[in-house]
Amino acid sequence: MSTEQPFDPQLIEQTKQQIQKLVREIAQLTKDQVSPGEFYGEFLPRVVQALAAIGGAIWSTDENGRLALQYQVNLEATKLRENEEGQAQHGRLLYKCLNGEGGILVPPHSGVSEDDDEAVNPTDYLLVLGPLKADQDTVGVLEIIQRAEAGPATQQGYLRFAMQMCELAGDYLKSHKLRDFGGREALWTSFSQSLRKRGRSGPARSSASGTGGRPSRVPSRGWTTRRGAGARATLPSSSRASPTRTSIRRCSGPPGWRPGRPMSWARLAGAV
Repeated sequence: MSTEQPFDPQLIEQTKQQIQKLVREIAQLTKDQVSPGEFYGEFLPRVVQALAAIGGAIWSTDENGRLALQYQVNLEATKLRENEEGQAQHGRLLYKCLNGEGGILVPPHSGVSEDDDEAVNPTDYLLVLGPLKADQDTVGVLEIIQRAEAGPATQQGYLRFAMQMCELAGDYLKSHKLRDFGGREALWTSFSQSLRKRGRSGPARSSASGTGGRPSRVPSRGWTTRRGAGARATLPSSSRASPTRTSIRRCSGPPGWRPGRPMSWARLAGAV
């Protein structure tokens, strides 16, 4: 007779309710008009908590297409800071997800495929990776650092949940992109109207009074781009950066969870 103890149905229901609450909070975050740094600072800790994970990170592409660390929770648990070769392997793994077609699960000290020995998970943890998309463009990677002892069905549950969270984040990124475009369009419209008003005020003076016969210059306007509130670091040495927000902590996980005993995500598949 099996000696395994079944999960408490009440505990499972309580955990489902907590996960559903976290998902509702994340869905609400996608509608808030906040900066990407503020969004990631609220989004990532909730995803880590819902998965009872060790930690996680948000990586986004900069203007040159390189991945940079935007926000992290307990990333130091991977010990990548102490391993330069591991940083390079981990970086190639992130780019594999960025340029791929979907999420991936990478066991500890393993690669994505047998024919690729460069994109490797150098850590002692299971890495759950999902692409972040703004409309049709992949603009980043969600990384979850998870315990490796869970079975295949549970690991697939981690991946499904992570991909659902990537879709929610994509809703925010798409809205933010549209808001940013709309703001720039409004600025240029205002600038154009200002020029037209200036043109209607009278013919341009070409006398030597004040300008020496030269036409007056229209003052230029520069663009200022605000970075997110998380740590910024360019791969492959991403782990050298320290975040500017105080989110580096171990999440407690769902009620009833104990270290060393992963929750059954196969059983919790209907929570979302």
